[in-house]
Amino acid sequence: MYEIGYSKNASVAQVAMAWAILKNTLPIIGVTKVEHIEDAIHAAEITLSRNERRERQALAKRQA
Repeated sequence: MYEIGYSKNASVAQVAMAWAILKNTLPIIGVTKVEHIEDAIHAAEITLSRNERRERQALAKRQA
């Protein structure tokens, strides 16, 4: 996830949020600072490639 984040100028947390959004789920994000809202906005703007989606899916299956 670090590599994806690096390539998209995003944090690992933002990539994780983007993945959750892609899976049609809505991550619950604690919003106590403006930066948290900015992170969520950036995550919503991230587009994962087909290969990145496949990699995330494979990792998710291994974690289950």
